[in-house]
Amino acid sequence: MTDAKPSRIKRKLTLWTLLVALVAAALAYLRCGAGLGPGFGLGDRGDEHGPVGSAASEPAAPHRCLLRISARGITVDGKAMERAAAIDACKRAGGAELVEVGDAPEGKLEELRRALAAGHVPFVLREPAAPAAP
Repeated sequence: MTDAKPSRIKRKLTLWTLLVALVAAALAYLRCGAGLGPGFGLGDRGDEHGPVGSAASEPAAPHRCLLRISARGITVDGKAMERAAAIDACKRAGGAELVEVGDAPEGKLEELRRALAAGHVPFVLREPAAPAAP
């Protein structure tokens, strides 16, 4: 058996440790290159759909028309309309927010709800906004 010197063993151990650390750092750089430098594009950085976590990657909220029923009739986003035209407008918009004002004729809200359901228009029933305090 050969008698190895402790300094030579220590040197080999240090060199192997550095080599393993260098390989690990290179793999991390190639896989996650966006963090500390440009990388080589091998990692998933979210470039296909915009930056990761940006508002561009989130789905847009669906637009709904504001459908109000009162004693004066039906309004869609502030414009007076007949019931059939209002349902068509909300269908094109992708849905409706249905609000009944307190002076609406009895039963008209239920008729409008049935017409929206029959026209396959998704809607949510919303309470009217409370008047501002004096």
